[in-house]
Amino acid sequence: MLIAGADISEFGAAASAGPDLNQVLRDMEACEKPVIAAINGTAFGGGLEVALCCDYRIAAPTAPVGLPEVKLGLLPGAGGTQRLPRLIGAEASVQAIISGDPIMSPDALTMGIIDRIGSGDIVEDAIAYAAEIIEAGAAAGAFAISKTRSSRTGATMPCLKSLKRTWVVPIVASLRPRRS
Repeated sequence: MLIAGADISEFGAAASAGPDLNQVLRDMEACEKPVIAAINGTAFGGGLEVALCCDYRIAAPTAPVGLPEVKLGLLPGAGGTQRLPRLIGAEASVQAIISGDPIMSPDALTMGIIDRIGSGDIVEDAIAYAAEIIEAGAAAGAFAISKTRSSRTGATMPCLKSLKRTWVVPIVASLRPRRS
């Protein structure tokens, strides 16, 4: 089960006792078992950030996802700005992050934010999807699971490697003191 996102009426209120969301997300990422997000409805802000920590994501046909907090002048606070680019690439994620617009399931599938669109009961679809993943994993070793985990956690980040070559290196070079 997933959360829809933060309740903006609670912004600025004192934090309630309980686990820190970022720690929960790190624990999800460290889980030895594959984690599948079943998105039945809106997954905005923290809801999408929780789903991004999962190894796989399946969504209902009408389920929108997105990071709309930017429309309130806030940045995603639970790792969405890091996990989304690792999943779908820098260019697509920048547009999704700065616009804050909802992304409907068919578009999210095309972009690679979700892996599958369910056709019926989302929980039953997620269980069937898990069975397929397990079967594929048994046939391919642990690769089927580790492939998504490495991209999600940043173990392999081809999109960021290209950014490093094009953006980071010139910036770092310009910050170095010049010798005369």
